This record gives sequence, structure tokens and C-alpha cells, in this order.
Amino acid sequence: HKLKDEYSGWSETPSSVIWKEAEQYTLLDFLPPFLQAVSGLHFHTTRATLNMPSFVGLSLTSPQEDKNNYSRRQVEQEVLVAYNCWGFAWEVLRASSISDLHRLTISTADPSLAWEALTSSNFEPIQSSQEEPLLLTDASLRNKNIAGGDVLLVWHQNDNQPLFLDHVAIVLDDDLYFEKSGSGDRVPFRVNTWDGLAADFPPAVFHWDWRRRVRFCDADNSEMADGQKDDSDRKKNKNSLPSAEDAFGLQKFAAMEQFKLLDRLQLDVAKNFSMTPQYSDDGSTVEAQTYTAIVQLDRDIEFDEMGRASLPESAFSEHSLQPTLPTNIYADDDPPVVIS
Repeated sequence: HKLKDEYSGWSETPSSVIWKEAEQYTLLDFLPPFLQAVSGLHFHTTRATLNMPSFVGLSLTSPQEDKNNYSRRQVEQEVLVAYNCWGFAWEVLRASSISDLHRLTISTADPSLAWEALTSSNFEPIQSSQEEPLLLTDASLRNKNIAGGDVLLVWHQNDNQPLFLDHVAIVLDDDLYFEKSGSGDRVPFRVNTWDGLAADFPPAVFHWDWRRRVRFCDADNSEMADGQKDDSDRKKNKNSLPSAEDAFGLQKFAAMEQFKLLDRLQLDVAKNFSMTPQYSDDGSTVEAQTYTAIVQLDRDIEFDEMGRASLPESAFSEHSLQPTLPTNIYADDDPPVVIS
């Protein structure tokens, strides 16, 4: 029980592995179920061709009416079903905020949306290499204030460029992390060390931030992070993280003036997809866009007689992960112009 408390006590969905004399155990047995289920596996990206709005060529300085008319088009284009480090980390963190969450969602959000979600009021900043560079070289200082379940954000920012989120990992123990080690097909879900992370993301180039999920909200809606104590008698409510659909869906882009048309999508369509736009060097024109699907597995993860978690068989079926669209993706009855 002590090891389970140590390595998954920070999660509302902790390890279900039971104690049995003479049974052989590994670190994975004490981690939350999602980590057990995917460890050592690779996620193979699949592709679908769907009619989605195209913003390519759109000038962000055009009048709003022109933006709406231009981007009303739907174009046959590739939609990826992919999984990256922050898509998986978000699921782990969300399961840590909701009791017995056992159904995994696949997502790859735009880096700016992922940064926004992971630095929102749902997370308390713990420490940053920008503010304390010694964190990168002093292990005792680095590990002093972090705990299992904290989240590591690795990022960089070039001159005259917006901040770019590069990597996200979940803290397990001192200098020990769990990660989806990239977005490619050949990179695994795995336990990694500080040295391994630093080899992939040299501290001389990248910035490192650690944050902690806010676990409780007072009745007056003020958040309380792990380790914070309140001596008052005010009621405290568990603070659950939003789903990937709510955090990363196209409705998040609809709030941006240049993508206002997305606000006219059917809500189910908007929540089932995310998008990463690429801009011209001067930031004035959309040069490309990449749509990714947000897909929830059709079954919960499974548990054997010892309580060890594994993915359902359908998770290995390309067909079960394919996204679909209604004939008209918009909430109104005006049919869109489809360009094939």
C-alpha cells in the first residue's frame, strides 16, 4: 500500500493491482492504470480523408465578411489520428482529477492550446529554470519541491517568435518521469530519467517549468493545490479537469477572429477535432493547417485478475479509431461549398 500511495496516491484513479505473496512486482504495478496500459507500446498514426474547412491562403488582415466567405469552403484533406506527449499527459492528469476514469481519449492539440490548458488556473506553478537556473544542475534543489503527479513543461522561444511547447512529462519520483516520448510512430510510452530527458532537450536550449494540478476549489471557487492547507471551515470541492474535447476542440479556435467561422460548426464536430495552423513568416497569412481527430476509445481499459491494466483489443484496430463527419458539418442549413 505504501508503494501504491507513493506512485499513484496523487491520482483519483490509482493503481488497482492487489498484493499477492510470492508475486513479482515492478514499478509499473504501482502507477495509475493509464500508465500501466500503454507502457512500452507505440501509437501508430492513422489518416482519414474528410471535408473540413480550409483557411489556407486566408489573410488575417482581411475584413471579417471576407474571412467568413473564404473559409466557408470545405476541402477534402488529410485528418490525422495521432497521439503526442501532451495529449497523453492531459489524459493522465484528467484521470488524476476524476475517480475511476478508465476510458482513454486520443488527442494531439495545437501547442498553443496545450500550453494554455497546462498553465491555466487549474495548475499552480512550482518552479522554473528561467527563474532558478540551478534547477538544471542541482538535483537536490530540482527535486526538493516537486512530487509525483506534477507535470513538467519543456519549451523554447526564439527571438520575435511566440513561445513553443516542446514536451510534457509526468513526474513519478526524484528525476523519474513518465512520457509519450514524441509524436512519431516509433517512439514509445515509457518511464524516463532526468538524464534521458536532458539528452533529448538540452537545458542550454530549452526552458523547464514544473506545475501542479489544483486539486480542490473552495466554495467561493478559489483553487487550492496539492499541499496547500486551509484552516477555515469552508467547503472544498474537487477540481476536475475538462475533457480533451473541451480543452482542445475547434471551438477553442472559434474564439479567434480569423477562425470565427468555426463557431458555426455543429458542436459535436468542433469537439471531435483540433487544428494546428501554420502562418507566413510575417504572421499575416495562413499557409497550411493540420487537422487532428480527438477520439475516445470505445471501451474502458481492462484489468486482469491481479488488477494490472491493459488496453482493450479495439485500441489496436485502425477502424475503431477512424473519425467520421455528418454530411453538413455546420449547425445551420446552408450547405457549404465542397472543393475536392
